[in-house]
Amino acid sequence: PTTNTFLLGAIDGGQIKPNDIVEYTIYFLSAGDSDAQNVLFCDRVPSNATFIPNAFNSLPSPNPNASDRGIAVNIGGSLNGYTNAADSDFAEYFPPGVEPNSKAIYSNISCGKDSNNQPIPNQHGAVVVRLGTIQNATSAGEPASSHGFVRFRVQVK
Repeated sequence: PTTNTFLLGAIDGGQIKPNDIVEYTIYFLSAGDSDAQNVLFCDRVPSNATFIPNAFNSLPSPNPNASDRGIAVNIGGSLNGYTNAADSDFAEYFPPGVEPNSKAIYSNISCGKDSNNQPIPNQHGAVVVRLGTIQNATSAGEPASSHGFVRFRVQVK
């Protein structure tokens, strides 16, 4: 069998120190028998790090006049920067202490559980993206809308 490597990312960023910028890229692939419906993505900002709210202001955006685009999303080869705010785009940053599932639109989202299967509190921030329907992959990389990634940056404290 051939190993599929088209979604690999770097796994060794070297040694980090305070004030370094770390970029997180989380890949997704819909590999089921049918399209993945109503996909919600959530990732917590790690401890000892601060979310960078304008990391992707230079990327194209569905709303080019919007500032503070700290979330990048690539679906089907199209990379765009999205705002951190609760607005018309489908990405949002939740500051520490604000739980994503406190909003009706995200009432069913899970942003991780601890070893006792209890929700992990939002102590450092969370990135949430409504990916919607992701087509199922029919072969490696096809269709293009069956895979992509969510990206954000933090500064190490």
